[in-house]
Order: sequence, then C-alpha cells, then structure tokens
Amino acid sequence: MQLHQALLLLTTNDLKERRKLTPIADRSTRKDHMVAAIADVLLSGDLSVVWAQLSDLEIDAIAEAVHNWDGRFDAVRFRAKYRAVPNLQPRDYYSSRTNSEPPSVLPLFFYQGEIPEDLRPRLAKLAPPPADSPIATLSDADLPTAIASRGGDQTSEPLRRLATEALVRHDLPAVLRLIGQGGVAVGAKTGLPGGAAVAKIEAILLGGDWYTSTDDWKEKRWVGGSIRPIRPFAWAVLLQAGGLAKQDGAKLALTARGKKALSEPIETVVAHLFERWQLKGTPDELRRVDLIKGQTAKGARLTAVAERRYVIGDALMDCPVGSWISVDELFRQMQLRGHQFAVTHNSWGLYFTDAQYGALGYDGYGGFEILQARYILVYLFEYLATLGMIDVAYTTPYYARPDYAGSWGTDEFVFLSRYDGLRYIRINALGAFCLDLAE
Repeated sequence: MQLHQALLLLTTNDLKERRKLTPIADRSTRKDHMVAAIADVLLSGDLSVVWAQLSDLEIDAIAEAVHNWDGRFDAVRFRAKYRAVPNLQPRDYYSSRTNSEPPSVLPLFFYQGEIPEDLRPRLAKLAPPPADSPIATLSDADLPTAIASRGGDQTSEPLRRLATEALVRHDLPAVLRLIGQGGVAVGAKTGLPGGAAVAKIEAILLGGDWYTSTDDWKEKRWVGGSIRPIRPFAWAVLLQAGGLAKQDGAKLALTARGKKALSEPIETVVAHLFERWQLKGTPDELRRVDLIKGQTAKGARLTAVAERRYVIGDALMDCPVGSWISVDELFRQMQLRGHQFAVTHNSWGLYFTDAQYGALGYDGYGGFEILQARYILVYLFEYLATLGMIDVAYTTPYYARPDYAGSWGTDEFVFLSRYDGLRYIRINALGAFCLDLAE
C-alpha cells in the first residue's frame, strides 16, 4: 500500500493526531489537505526534527521492518530479539488530553502494522540495517553445575548432563531383542505400554529412565502427577511409528524391518525412526502434558503434528552442532527466525483445571510458553533425546518453569509438565546426521 492510500483510510481525527507529530504549520481541517501535507513531509520533507524524537527501540522497529520484514512489523520476532515492543498505535483524542507524556512519533511511519511501500526506501537510508542476533552457545565448561531451585526452600539442584549417542547404541538393539522375546505388552486399543511393560523396558536401558523413582515426588495427578516414565514410554511408541514393531495380540512383535534393524548400522535405523516420527508418530506430544485438559474434545481443534515437528526440525537445523544451547535460547531463536507453529486452532478449547475459568483462550493463559514451548520440550526430551540425537542437561521439573503461575487453577501445580526440567540441549554427531547437517 502507498502512503497516500494509507492516510486516506484514516479518520479526520486520526489525521489531526498524526499531523500534531509533524512540523506542519497548516491547520486545515479538510481531509485531502491533511493527507497531502503529511505525505509531503514524510516522503520529501525534512524529517530531522521528527526522527530526533524516536527512541532507539523505535528506530530498531523501523529498521527491522524495512530491512528484514518487507515493511511489516512482527511483534513476536521483535520481542524475541529486543525483549520489548514499542507501541505503533497513535494516542487517541481523549487520552492525549489527559496524558502528560509526549506522544510517540512512530505512528507516522506505521499504518496497520506496516510501513507504506513508497516510504520504505527513505526510511531504509535513515535506519541502518539491524545487527544480527546469533545463537548463544555454551561449552561444557560454561554449563552451570547447579540450578537454583524455585521451590519453597530456595536450594540449588545439581544439573545432570548426559551424552545420549552412547545410550541409544545400547538401548535400541536391547529393546528390539526384548520385543522379539515377547516381553512388551501394550494396550489393545492404544498401543501404549502399561506399567509392567515400562518397567521391563526401563530395566534394560543403559542408565534407566531420565529420572529415578527417588526423584519422583509422586504428587497427585491434579497438581502434576508422576515425572516418570519418559524414555521407556518413548521407545515403545517410536518403534511402532517406525514400523520396526507392531501389535500382535496384547504384545508387541518385531516386524521384518525390525528384525533387519538388528544387523543394520545404528545411525541408519535412528535416521529412519526420526523420519517416520516426524511424519506419522503417535501420540501427539501434547498428550503427554497431562495438566493441559480438553485435548480430546472436538472444540480443541489441534493442528497436525507433522507440521509442528517439521518446524522444530527446521529450527534445529539452524543450531550449531556440538555446542550447548539453553532451551530458552532455542525458544527465543525460533520466534526470532520465524520458526513458528500453532498447537491449536482454538485455544479456548484447552484449559487448566476447569473448562470455563481456566480456558487457555484468556489473555496470558495460552501463549508460546504454555503451548508451543511445552510441546517442544516433550519433542526434545522424550523423543529426540531418546533417539540419541541430542545430548541433554536437566534437573527435576519441580517449579522449574513457573510461567503458568497466575493462571486460574494452577496455584497447587508443582510443574506444568514432567519435561520442564530440560535446561540445555546439544546436537551431537548422530543428531547432525539425522538432521542432514553432516554425512
């Protein structure tokens, strides 16, 4: 849209408020006169006085729009980079009479969140290209040895770190052999392992599950529930999704592909399992976040899992191999670089505790940290880490990510998901191979 067109869509009062932000002396009340005068200043007039009133953050908003985002302002990406968002909206007539602070001149440049096409070249010369925001990485020596607990006693908890490629080289053939012996029972309708099957799988895994039974506070379901199982559960569903195992009555049995996998290179099998999980793995990772209710109702309208997984996979391909990245930095970079996905088409269909009062459609209830971030944590900690593609550094999940606090019905929650304790990840050599980042 051109500047004249954008100005003509404004009301007379809106034009008057914008004209006050310029050095225009003419006080004409005719709309066409005001449009022409404002456009003349912005496109060819002296902008030095106006430009001098912009804060650094506002200049950054203009710079990102004209240099990186085709003239549009992306609030999500901007906040991820700058930790704040300027107000693009002009002060209305009534608030301008009661607010003593000088109004921002930024609304002179943005119209419905976009800078007009004919104004962009001029602003691109005034606002230098913004600096990049590289991914912050850490070495082994940089990782903290402990993480401060946010629980009631404010103690520190050791940060556990695991290199997972060695685990999968042991675990994958071990679980395949256990299935081949008829040792894994699953639900006839769900295909999911029960308690006995989980215990059998855990017993043969190198190092067991991510958490031991002594790590588990064994809380009631409505405040969090158990933090186990993770790895044993993942193996049962990963092998079915990859076609290496299938239901045979009440138990899993190896398929021809599963028997062949016992003699194939581990990296080939893991790459196949990862590819199949991306495309058609079940269950939906969100189902593993037990405290988000309403997922099976029609009103939830959850999005396709394959679309979400491919977005996360693309985001991981932007990450350096062999360096630790905090999960919060991964979240920030995903939002900054546009690796965005929706979990549901109707967040009002999901809720905490009560469908009416705890609906995630309320402002602040169902944002990125609650839905997308929790989905990503399951995907990383339960599936990619189990496959040996990412090394992990983690604590227990209790009070690790209290960003849900303040939402209705969460006062007694000790965590939102059992995966909240994941703090750092590192793409290892096997992960680089599976993500096509290395041969």
